[in-house]
Amino acid sequence: MSGSGGGINTYNDYSNRPTVRDGVAVDGVKDVCDLYIPTQLANPDPNLVQTLSVNNKLNVVLNNQTKVVTAQDNNQQVVGIIAPPNLKKLIECIQQGNIYVATIIKINGGHITVEIHRSI
Repeated sequence: MSGSGGGINTYNDYSNRPTVRDGVAVDGVKDVCDLYIPTQLANPDPNLVQTLSVNNKLNVVLNNQTKVVTAQDNNQQVVGIIAPPNLKKLIECIQQGNIYVATIIKINGGHITVEIHRSI
């Protein structure tokens, strides 16, 4: 019997990724970039905090030179820094072309809690 099989599939082009349901691709392979990360923003900008509301979505942006991941508003202003324990995996997935958003779930004074997930 011949043919290809086994091996590891990598998806560098966003349009070629498999359809994912509940973190598992339709071909049965777990999608390791289907991340869900609850975390707090570090060093939130106090001037921008007052403009935010629960359920606002912020863009998750990687600075490729510094490897710093930030949450930005729609005007590309940095609201805060994203530094969860699994930051390395988030950076790897962004570098592979995945796009993430941070949904604000709680604002308590200057503390902003977000849930990071892949943008659909």
